[in-house]
Amino acid sequence: MCTRIALTLCALLLLLPPAVAGERDQVPDADELAKALIERLESHDARIRYEALQEASQNQHPSLTSPLIKALKDDYPDNRKRAAQALATRADSKAQKRAATALAHRLPSLSEKKEKTEELVVIATALGDLGQKSSVKPLLKGLDPKTPRAEAEARLKAVAEIPHAEAIERLMQYGSKGRRGNTHANLVVAALRHATGQKLGKDPDAWRAWWRENRATFDFEAAARERDEKRDREQEKADRKKGRRKNRDGKRRKRKDDPEEETR
Repeated sequence: MCTRIALTLCALLLLLPPAVAGERDQVPDADELAKALIERLESHDARIRYEALQEASQNQHPSLTSPLIKALKDDYPDNRKRAAQALATRADSKAQKRAATALAHRLPSLSEKKEKTEELVVIATALGDLGQKSSVKPLLKGLDPKTPRAEAEARLKAVAEIPHAEAIERLMQYGSKGRRGNTHANLVVAALRHATGQKLGKDPDAWRAWWRENRATFDFEAAARERDEKRDREQEKADRKKGRRKNRDGKRRKRKDDPEEETR
């Protein structure tokens, strides 16, 4: 009796693996998802490419890096900007280096055209997010008194986001250029404050003296956490302010449209 029951159970168990395997087969693996995404990135339809670029920001598959770099030269500005933002999310160190190199190569051509300042700002922000030491020089190269303020601010802030001593030292060097004639002096100070959390004013000598004392022990990770926390606090404050304004506007409209108010 027991033997028959055991045999029956064994037979039932043998039936289970194919069913489980079938369920696994219904879920596409990472390679299949990436392949399908790449096909959409190469679509002739700009809208399909844009939507695929949005999804690529959430996908870390290594095969996506090359198509995303290629998309930096898409015919449509919105797609190029979305490609830069997707590259900025790369987590693998090799992918980050490749992405940073490709993004930096875009800076000179964009800087020559004022109508592309917005795209350049997106590129600079992406380079700051990637945080590669190799991006410091390209971000600062070409900056001069005639550089549009929006571009200069984006470049300098991106340098400040890079967690390397060279970033801080290059910012101080740029801040010392021309001194009185440096039209971006305030932006340099803001970038140094962003990078270090220190408030030392416009005197380059004060910054150099502080850096000499703190260079060896400066904690870039702690500084980055502090920036993130500050950014979160500012966002929460902005959200609360927006909510209060929305409530006030709603009350005003309600009073204005209230039939009882009109009959009084």
